[in-house]
Amino acid sequence: MLTEAAEALSGWRTVSLVSALREALHGRTSWPPALVRNAGSLQAIVDELTVRGLDGDSIVRFGLGPELISNVVTTFLPRWLPSVRVEGSPFDAASATTPDDHAGGWQRILWSDIERATAAVGAGRPGLDHVTAVVGAIVTKVLPWTRTAPLADLLALRPPAVAPEPDVDLALERDVVPQYRWIVERLSVTRLTDWSTTSLHLEHRWMAGIDPPPCAEVIMADRLVVAAELNAEIARRATTVSAGASYETPVGLDGALASNMMRHAVGLLVDGRAREAAALYEFAVSQNPEDASAANNFGFCLMAFNPRAALEQLRRAEVLGYQPRCVNIYNRALCLALLDDHRAALGVLDDHWAGMGGGKAILWQLDGGRLVLAADADCCHVAALLAFQISGLVSDRESALRWLSRATRVSVRKQLGPGRSDS
Repeated sequence: MLTEAAEALSGWRTVSLVSALREALHGRTSWPPALVRNAGSLQAIVDELTVRGLDGDSIVRFGLGPELISNVVTTFLPRWLPSVRVEGSPFDAASATTPDDHAGGWQRILWSDIERATAAVGAGRPGLDHVTAVVGAIVTKVLPWTRTAPLADLLALRPPAVAPEPDVDLALERDVVPQYRWIVERLSVTRLTDWSTTSLHLEHRWMAGIDPPPCAEVIMADRLVVAAELNAEIARRATTVSAGASYETPVGLDGALASNMMRHAVGLLVDGRAREAAALYEFAVSQNPEDASAANNFGFCLMAFNPRAALEQLRRAEVLGYQPRCVNIYNRALCLALLDDHRAALGVLDDHWAGMGGGKAILWQLDGGRLVLAADADCCHVAALLAFQISGLVSDRESALRWLSRATRVSVRKQLGPGRSDS
């Protein structure tokens, strides 16, 4: 998509067109200047897809419905999270309500439903039950909008003047929507682990010659799916018990919501709102219990106020194969240190140091007994510094010297840069 951005849309591969549309509607990317200049608008991409034999309107409305809904949810949720529920609206009466303020428009449409849903849960700091209730209420209200609103409104996330009444066409949701979601995931979602189960099954049936493809063979050929990898993922899901979504959702929405929740949780962490961030990550885990990133990041948020629960999630993430390993190893060691199990923390770092690999991430660091957030931290460096600190706490001079030497070597390598040796 990025390499083709300087070309006219007619020169783009279909996978690039669908990927660009999905990324934009999911709210994960801002348009590069070249893309804006050459594409003009999202409508131009929709039109190009239609020229190629795909119904661009239906691709957006049905195939990308999960991205539209999750974008509305996460546009609204940050406004709701700081409140103490059932004590009244968290919005001030003078909040922006101009025609261009889409968040304010959604606020007017959604607020009464949010109040009813959260009142049923009860008062208190927002947690999983509150977030689930809010998300469920929003989905119920927004789903009919994706099915009936003008395409221009969908592309702009423009709320309706009056929310449409829920009127779900079961035949549409059963027969049509899964086909368009399959097209979207096939052409824009790289990892099969991120596909919906319905799309995996439809792909398998097509490969086996049972069902026809959802679009022209030439479009299907724009992306290769390896049969062995597909079958392995289907088998993995069939043998894994998942809680799944806790309310009725269109196919693909649970994954779209989980990834968008995680993206917004990072911002809450940076703002010092670890409990609210943890509620979002807990929701992501509830939607995708086998998502290693969700489990690791949920644990990361919990470290700020409940290291014992955090350690449980981090160990689960390890079993699920979280990458990069160095981040999970460091997080587990820090949890043990916070629980005053210093010898166990040193043991984790000693056991895994040789195979930690490397990487940078947002990490907690100990500073005078309190946790501070470090952006773009070198995982190996902060791990070595943590081990040095812990060695001092347990009066292990030999361990302290060893870890100080390791921290120094990592620091020197960082200064030398790639391709240089510190030997």
